[in-house]
Amino acid sequence: MKALRMDMLRAMREEHGMSRGDLAELIGIGESTLACWELGHREPRYEHLVRWCNAVETTPNDILEGVEKNA
Repeated sequence: MKALRMDMLRAMREEHGMSRGDLAELIGIGESTLACWELGHREPRYEHLVRWCNAVETTPNDILEGVEKNA
């Protein structure tokens, strides 16, 4: 199974002009949880990953493959 490209999370969030707080609220999680994802300390559950991807206009597969999209 491929690993999530957690290093892309922060960059994609910032490309969409969102703070951690903004994105965390959209996803329905705490800001500290989002920070843990971005730092690679934890991985999101699938349902949260899908919400995150919708917010930054990408797909879970893109995160698995490491595909970066322009905002």
